[in-house]
Amino acid sequence: GAELYDPSTNSWSAAGNLATRHGDSVAIRLQNGKVLISGGYNNGLLPSSDSEIYDPSTNTWTSAGNLNVARAEHTGVLLPSGKVLVVGGDGAAFSHTSAELYDPSTNAWSTAASPSTRRQHYSMTVLDNGKVLIAGGFGGATFDYLRSTETYDPVTDAWSNGGNMVVARGYHAAVLLQNGKILVCGGYNSNYLASGELYDPAVPAPFPQPKAFVV
Repeated sequence: GAELYDPSTNSWSAAGNLATRHGDSVAIRLQNGKVLISGGYNNGLLPSSDSEIYDPSTNTWTSAGNLNVARAEHTGVLLPSGKVLVVGGDGAAFSHTSAELYDPSTNAWSTAASPSTRRQHYSMTVLDNGKVLIAGGFGGATFDYLRSTETYDPVTDAWSNGGNMVVARGYHAAVLLQNGKILVCGGYNSNYLASGELYDPAVPAPFPQPKAFVV
């Protein structure tokens, strides 16, 4: 099930039941005010391709079609176009590189270009220029915590290397600052981390781009 919190009354109320379970899924607020839930672990504790839409005006859920690839422990962002990008996550063969786009105007998913590295438990942040940065996570060729980052251009549907973080990390937090830089902090890599880093998208450099990150 789902619940709604009302800050004016400091209370919770039922928000209807989803059609399926969505453990470790992604929830994104769309431009029309509705909420998209994609993937996650289902009733059989397997990555799911199910996605659903919550309409707060009717307090009901409806189908948002199926992802092209079942996934959980993935991440998603709302793009300036109004579409939703989801990438990677845990799939049938563990973490994978696939990416896809949800279009609210057609209520359907389409395949997007895939990043070069498979990952889960990473961060994904929309930059001021409309591109998307994915950083760190767990996976890669050796299924370890990652320093690598990549940027996605929704206009060209293409990925490019974004440089290496100072510290390999997953389960971390990332936020876009007012100056256009991205703050990455905390996370895990053999132990819980207290370090933080800044990514500057204005620093032009080929991969790797270590100077774009500072502790």
